[in-house]
Amino acid sequence: CEVLLGTAPLGPVEEVISAPANDVLQVARDGAPVLVPFTADAVVELDVPGRRIVVRPDLFGPDGP
Repeated sequence: CEVLLGTAPLGPVEEVISAPANDVLQVARDGAPVLVPFTADAVVELDVPGRRIVVRPDLFGPDGP
């Protein structure tokens, strides 16, 4: 799936990490991967057929990841 930060592309999911509190998406980025919580608070749209996950645009603060 492709992950979008609001309307901006963030990158593709490389891995889903199972954690005690919630699953975490490891998203491929240039440099280092970005970890995104796979929670109802972070994810605003999940389009399985379209292979697209949209997360809140303010999830990483004003400077982004």
